[in-house]
This record gives sequence, C-alpha cells and structure tokens, in this order.
Amino acid sequence: MKQTFLTKSKASAFFTRGFAASLFAMSALVFATSCGNDDSSGDGDDGDGGPVEAPAASFVAEVDVFDVTFINSSTGAVSYSWDFGDESEAATDMNVEHTYASPGDYTVTLTITGADETTDVAEEVISIVIPEASFRNGTFDDAGYESEVIKDVYQTNNDEWELPADHAWDDDAFRCGGMTSDGEKLDDGTKTNGIKFNDALRGAYQKITVVPGATYEVTFRASTESVDVPAIDKVTAWLLKDDIHSETEIVEENTYTSVTVQSYAEAAKANFQTYTMEFTAESENLVFFMKSVDPNANGDAESWIDNITISIK
Repeated sequence: MKQTFLTKSKASAFFTRGFAASLFAMSALVFATSCGNDDSSGDGDDGDGGPVEAPAASFVAEVDVFDVTFINSSTGAVSYSWDFGDESEAATDMNVEHTYASPGDYTVTLTITGADETTDVAEEVISIVIPEASFRNGTFDDAGYESEVIKDVYQTNNDEWELPADHAWDDDAFRCGGMTSDGEKLDDGTKTNGIKFNDALRGAYQKITVVPGATYEVTFRASTESVDVPAIDKVTAWLLKDDIHSETEIVEENTYTSVTVQSYAEAAKANFQTYTMEFTAESENLVFFMKSVDPNANGDAESWIDNITISIK
C-alpha cells in the first residue's frame, strides 16, 4: 500500500496519544502507591513510616542540702510535669531545680507524655538532711572531771569558750567564765564541770558553722546564787549573725535573738533551769556570745552555766 503524507500523520498522532496515556497511567499508579504508604497521621507512627516511641519516665536527683537539681533521663517524651512532694507549684521544664524549705523525706513524681499522648510516671523519695551543728565542749567536760582543782584540766575545758588567740577584742572587758566543778549534776548525782560568772567581766564566746535557711534551737542550763526581789538580770546570751570585736557591735541588725538569765526565788547551785533560743540561719556563720550583765556579780553572787547545745528544728 502506498503511504501518503496523511497516513503518516495519522499514525504519528495515534502513537503520540497512546504514549501519553500510558505515561499518565503509570504516574497515577506511582502516586497512588506512595499515598497508600503515607500514614503519618495515624496512631503508632512517627511520621517517617516508623512506630512512635513509647514514653519511659526516669530522672536522677543531685541534692545540695535544701537545693535539688533534677536531671531528666526520660525517653519518648514531648512534655513533662514535676510534682516535688511539698505542695509547691508543679514545673514543666525538662530539667529543673527546686529548693525545699525544711528537712524531711519528699516523694518526687515526674509524669511525661509521649507523641501518641500516652503517659508514664517515675517516682523517687528525696531526703533533705541538714548537717548537724554542735558547740565544741558544750558540756565543759571534754578534759574530764577531777575532784581536786587542776589548773590544766580546767583551762582545757574552757579553752573553746575563750576568744581565739588571733581575735582582736577592742578592750579588756571580756574573759571566759571561770571553770568550776559546780556544773549540773548527772541523774546519779555525779558532779560535772561548768563555767561560772563571778564578776562583771566574765563571759563565753564561740563561732560555729550552720546551714543557711535551716532553723535551729540553742539551749543552755543556768542557775544563780542570788535571791533577789525583785529579780535582776544576771547573764545575757546572744546569737549573732557575724563576729564582734566589742559589745558595741551587738546591734539589732547583727542579732538573731537573745535571752537573759535572771535571779529567782529558788536560786541555788543545783537548781538549774533551761533557757532556749530559736533562729533561722541567714549565712554559714553563727556567734554565740554570753556575758555577765550584773555589775555587782562577785563570789557571793555567782551564776553557773552548763550544757550549751544546738539542734535542728
């Protein structure tokens, strides 16, 4: 058959239309297949075709007295909620720091939520423990007790309550109370050491370390020899925020609290009474300063001090 120009054109047009239709069909098939594999909005998928990671909650805590740093080690989480166990407001950061107001055991709970909106919980008990503070030789018995007055023993017992050798006091109006065997007797009647204030220059001084933010109670036992009506001030004890080099530095801004021992009707050597002071530390420094405030104190009008202690409230 003889081909004409018209016949070739028709054949070419048919081929072109057929090829285009086939290409379209293949493209549609590929598109449909790819759409069938795209399930990023479905449950159990991470958006890249894989499963969503289930949330697993965990954390570690680094405790520094009242301050705790919580380091999150959870996996699969998109949000966090911290309950610190002390009725404070919850936190939502990944890693958090929290300050507790008082010692004790606190149950900390971390709740995390995953991408699929499931949750997981981790709990840990955090113990807030305040290091103990104590006065050195608060019983005045560290060097023992001797029935005979031995100068070296007595000196050793009140060394801790004198001004340190390198401490510059502005005047000479301070000396540690004299060591005495007239401290408070034990329950079985055994005598113990104490210090006595037998003149207006006698006192006691000691610096100790405390924890800022912690609340403490300081107690001591005291008795007086005077029977005065009305009662008169015999000895005052101060808890100070910073060191002093003269009584003039005992001012309100530098004072936590104070208490004064007065003479009383039942005064006697063996009739000790308890005196208590409470404070919340603002720094690591505490100065205990006690001094006779009776200008007429003498050998016949003495006061005795024993068993100075400090404890955490």
